[in-house]
Amino acid sequence: MTDDRATELKADGSDEQAHVKPAEKPERKAAVRKGRKTARKASAKSAAKSAAKSVAKGIEERIGYSFTDAALLASALTHVSALKSPSDRTASYQRLEFLGDHVLGLAVSDMLFRAFPRGDERELSKRLADLVRRETCADVARTLGLDEGIKLGAVGAPERLKKSVLGDICEAVIGAIFIDGGYQAAAA
Repeated sequence: MTDDRATELKADGSDEQAHVKPAEKPERKAAVRKGRKTARKASAKSAAKSAAKSVAKGIEERIGYSFTDAALLASALTHVSALKSPSDRTASYQRLEFLGDHVLGLAVSDMLFRAFPRGDERELSKRLADLVRRETCADVARTLGLDEGIKLGAVGAPERLKKSVLGDICEAVIGAIFIDGGYQAAAA
């Protein structure tokens, strides 16, 4: 063989020069492997985004509200442990939960005020406290399938953590709806 070429004998007996693939250089092999790895990562990332969109669509159907700004729902479902930079907690559900807690309190207070026209402040406060509890919000979150969309990072006990944040997630979704669609949408 010279110049990475070999002589082959064709079926009709004539000689012909055939190309023999030169040995790939190590750098080329590494680049090919890296390219394949990058392609796999991109494919996995695309699949993850597609799955997240599907989960978000399902949540929107169950809560009866479609977000104009999908990032609000994503933030409402993101635990601080899932953030790339935990020092910037504003991208997690915590701020929306703060707002949602108060929107929920107002909406339920309004509902109770109208439903019990003879109820005094003490009765209405007791009813409000019974309705707006972490456990109740967690049950609502579970019923609506919000737990399917929770984004958690590397945490010790994700199942336990998921259960403990469900009520907060419910309130964060209410806060996200309030920001996206206003009070009437959130109250509904």
